[in-house]
Amino acid sequence: MSIVPYDYVAPPPGRLGSLDVSFRVSTPNGWMELNYGCYELHRDTLGVSQRAMRRTQTSNPFVPGQFTVNAVVDTVTEIVSVWVTGDTHFEMEAAVDALVGALEQPSFLIERRVTDSLRLWWCFAADVTISTQAEYLYARKALVQAQVPRLPQEQKGLA
Repeated sequence: MSIVPYDYVAPPPGRLGSLDVSFRVSTPNGWMELNYGCYELHRDTLGVSQRAMRRTQTSNPFVPGQFTVNAVVDTVTEIVSVWVTGDTHFEMEAAVDALVGALEQPSFLIERRVTDSLRLWWCFAADVTISTQAEYLYARKALVQAQVPRLPQEQKGLA
């Protein structure tokens, strides 16, 4: 398990391409780093972000079409994909369980740092898919993919 206390200074985070990337999830025991140790971010994590609007529309029989009366940004769904590895199946399974447990909390924070850009998201329980390249019993590497709903507001800053 790779739970990192908040005041712990970790070794340099992993690299995704030529960028320094840190991706952490808050847990009751501190922060869990998802790009260090047995966890490695999959390239899909930073690829696509979806932003949708929640609209109130009206129409009437005399004017064609619909008119938007009010619109606000709706909950955003982020894709988080993480490779999980272990020297044994048991280690891999324990790391997968820890990651799934962190992503299925009712609410939690995700801190994403890319080089000197920092973003903080308030997230909610995610839908998780686990896939392996061999039968699960013999696997030592798994891909955990989660669709994480988050509030549209995000805290931005310099790391």
